[in-house]
Amino acid sequence: MTVVTEGYPVQFEVDPPAAQNRLSIFFRWLLVIPHVIVLNFLGLAAGVVITFAWFTIVFAGRFPAGMLRFTIGFSRWAARANAYGTLLTDRYPPFSMEEEPDYPVRVADPGAKRVEGPEEQGHHRQGDEGELPVDGEHEDSQPH
Repeated sequence: MTVVTEGYPVQFEVDPPAAQNRLSIFFRWLLVIPHVIVLNFLGLAAGVVITFAWFTIVFAGRFPAGMLRFTIGFSRWAARANAYGTLLTDRYPPFSMEEEPDYPVRVADPGAKRVEGPEEQGHHRQGDEGELPVDGEHEDSQPH
């Protein structure tokens, strides 16, 4: 189930539900417990990271790339675990903050690729006029 989401900062995609194993549906709440435990700790860390990122954005005008990657990764993992727990998919979610293109639930940030690292310093993102620069980008950027 893909919807046109062009222009949105984050995209959430869910494949149509397939036939599910009835036994796993019955025990799903037990199977999701490890994810819930890990995500609770990651959620605390994400709250701290988002607070620091907020102050960084307010005072420096930039969203630090590492903090952005962490918050996007946390959102991906939480979305996959929630989708599994709420019966949107029968596939057990991976213990990973990385993008999993073959998993039936995907959280994509079209701009996440633009904050890969320092080698991209000095380059503007396409179509981001008026938006906050991400850490590693310069306002007066000229290709080097």
